[in-house]
Amino acid sequence: ELEHALQTNLEVINLTKSFATDHVIIVGRKVAINGNNHTITYNGETGSWSGGSGDNYVMQVYNAEATIKDIGLKGTSAGLLVNASTVTLEGTIDVSGNVFGGIEVSKGTAEGLNNPQLIVSEGAKLVNENESLSNPTIWEDGVDNCVTTNLIKMEDAKEGADQNFYFNVLPIAD
Repeated sequence: ELEHALQTNLEVINLTKSFATDHVIIVGRKVAINGNNHTITYNGETGSWSGGSGDNYVMQVYNAEATIKDIGLKGTSAGLLVNASTVTLEGTIDVSGNVFGGIEVSKGTAEGLNNPQLIVSEGAKLVNENESLSNPTIWEDGVDNCVTTNLIKMEDAKEGADQNFYFNVLPIAD
């Protein structure tokens, strides 16, 4: 039903229950998604980061503008991909239970794509119960200064990669 609603002209989509999916949910147009504190759980084969050949994300916003509120996204490599899009997060966003991290912010590789913008609204709460140096809550991949948040930023956090990581609590590294 969510995927069908994303193909209509509805401006606001309200989730009425939690559900599982075996493929990534693609958001490709301007929309507001209110999760109403429900969770989308990925139950398909995990992506290449996790040694599989399936999807790496639960939800991907691609070349669009979206507001996402009060939702959980778990079960694959990462909860959300903000790809050449402007996404505003509101309420509680729970990205716990993903293999690599919570939210990736990147430009994408297709020609003509703009830099992404991820805005964590004032008062929004990002939850990542398995946050660690290897499991950031947000990370910028190949872009800089595209995230507006009060989270702690660690620049060039991954050796050999142009990635900035964001954490609720700065992890301790031995």
